[in-house]
Amino acid sequence: MGTKDSLLDNKSVGQIQDLMAKKTDVPHEIRMYEDQVYGFALRNDWSSDRDKKATDDSGQQSIEWFTKYLS
Repeated sequence: MGTKDSLLDNKSVGQIQDLMAKKTDVPHEIRMYEDQVYGFALRNDWSSDRDKKATDDSGQQSIEWFTKYLS
């Protein structure tokens, strides 16, 4: 999630995290990516090193999660 997400503010993210912890045993994690907007991982500015790094890091996070819990 980006810290500049137009749909979810920090309070909402905290509520989602609390709900996931109470309602499921499925391992989950929420990482915040500094200065990133909603949908950054799919439609980011590839000319920006900061944005490209956030996109790459979020993709790697996904791969690591799927490898750890679903392989």
